[in-house]
Amino acid sequence: MNTNYFDCIRRMRASQPRVHCLTNSVTMTDVANVLLAAGGSAIMGSHPAEAAEITAICQATLLNLGTPDESKFAACTAAGREADRLHHPVVLDPVGVGVSAFRREQTERLLHEISVDVIRCKNPRCITSVEPELDHIFLLSDPEKEIYRCRYCEEKYKGERKNYK
Repeated sequence: MNTNYFDCIRRMRASQPRVHCLTNSVTMTDVANVLLAAGGSAIMGSHPAEAAEITAICQATLLNLGTPDESKFAACTAAGREADRLHHPVVLDPVGVGVSAFRREQTERLLHEISVDVIRCKNPRCITSVEPELDHIFLLSDPEKEIYRCRYCEEKYKGERKNYK
């Protein structure tokens, strides 16, 4: 096992971060339990009216785009903007981003509005799907078109990253 993994868990347990999780009902319990096991705690809240307020009392934000609707994307945008303002890390899990025009368009709009620190590769054949110790790394392959590609499988992901924290 990678020593960086153990160092990460030790740091997480020491800091006990609260993570604002805007996730879908399918994974909500699992996300909360994994965060608890790792030493953090999850606060679930996906209504746009409370998203920024919850993000403000947390140390990180998870945006899982599964089961999308307009309200979910509005909440993700509000939470992401607040996380940017506070310089909190943001993890984006673009569940099913390629299956519909609605998901692609909303995700692209979200990426133009907020900074994201981690993007998960959604290619099921990517090595990151079977090797959980590998970091999901996206490299900017076309700055003009704001296209990122997975370091391992070349999966394309389009979106702007406003700054690097």
